[in-house]
Amino acid sequence: MSLFSFNLFILPDQPVLLYDYKRVFFCALIVISCLLLTLSHSTRKDAINKVSSLSSLTKLLVFPFFLISLTSNIFGLYPTRGFIDFFYYTGIFLLIITLTKNKHNKVNYELFSLISILCYLSVFMGFTVTNLYGDGSSIWTILSYFNPRMLNQVQVWLIIPCIYIALVSKSKKSYIPIIANFTIMYALEARGLFVAVVGGIAIWCLLNSKYRLEILKVTFSCLIIGYLIKLVTLSPIPSFIFNGEFSESILGIRSSDSGRVALWRHALEMVTFWGNGGDAFVCNSTLNSRPHNSILLVMVNWGVIPAFLYIGLIIHLFLKVIKTKRTKSQMLGVTLLSGIAYSLISGVLDSPFSLLLGCVFLSLYWEKLPKKRKSKKKGNENNLIYHLIIIVIAILSISSISLKLTERITNNHYLADEYIPEIYKPQFWLGNNCLDNTKNN
Repeated sequence: MSLFSFNLFILPDQPVLLYDYKRVFFCALIVISCLLLTLSHSTRKDAINKVSSLSSLTKLLVFPFFLISLTSNIFGLYPTRGFIDFFYYTGIFLLIITLTKNKHNKVNYELFSLISILCYLSVFMGFTVTNLYGDGSSIWTILSYFNPRMLNQVQVWLIIPCIYIALVSKSKKSYIPIIANFTIMYALEARGLFVAVVGGIAIWCLLNSKYRLEILKVTFSCLIIGYLIKLVTLSPIPSFIFNGEFSESILGIRSSDSGRVALWRHALEMVTFWGNGGDAFVCNSTLNSRPHNSILLVMVNWGVIPAFLYIGLIIHLFLKVIKTKRTKSQMLGVTLLSGIAYSLISGVLDSPFSLLLGCVFLSLYWEKLPKKRKSKKKGNENNLIYHLIIIVIAILSISSISLKLTERITNNHYLADEYIPEIYKPQFWLGNNCLDNTKNN
């Protein structure tokens, strides 16, 4: 993932590959995790124990969510696409379970810091090259990501963990990734990211009296330094030096809603009680390929009941976070809440790398939950059934994801001239997400 965050091989003039390769990478991880669960008895046993350790309320919300979503997909507008869509998401669930076995915590947090710095370099390189050889920098002149919001969607998972690293390490070097993230946030005018992250930090401060002052000190000092570095290294001073232009306002605050309100109204018009099935929004929306709101996406595709179950999971997470006393669990919890909050105005849970990081942090949070005592009653009978269920779901997930990958790759990502749209709209792939649909009338 770090390599994709500073990508000098696939440049912005190849937007389809820039986006699609990230999805291919994410899908490959899902397939690998499903293969492990299919072939390894011990991995399946760990997965069963992990699911069993969930609270009764969590299971009461998660399992009906998947069952009702399956019904919506089978009887939706596009049954075949809906079936494939469903097992893509069950594959993600299995990936999260598999990731809970990752014990390399130190390496994880070092990689989060590295990704933050590489993301800054992608912005710095893009801004610098366009200032030197182009028409001047803008929020769109970045490397490694199709658009600036997709980079911001990755950042929402990184900032609070980087602050946590600074708290526990007591090292001034650990401030660098935080400053890098805030510098990018200013340069790309990421209002939604700012609100989501600051909201998460505020909740963390309210919950943690021990580190409250240190959290505020680190945050405010990095916010100030990040803004100054943005002025000097990204915008507007470099643009003035190289192009003689100083048109950007010092604050650079946008006041428009970017068409979100109209998009949300459009999504609400598509809502039905039982849902329209997987890919219903992307294949029928006239405004955008995603509603930029995770609740509305669930509601349009899978119906009202899964949407309420999803909201119930968010509320349950919030209540668990405010009750926990451990600093690391609080940090992981507010990181998840920040990501979910940002998903209410963006495609955080739809874009490949931001979704992957969301899976990583959910697995880390899940691993930190208190363990339930194992029950030995009917262990052998139940375990055999659970093993079979996991194998079947894993095989169906592998088959569904492999089908999507094969179709895209064998058609060369639909790069031929006849497939080039007026505007590329990202969803599962960048453009051409709904070719050869058979509608269920």
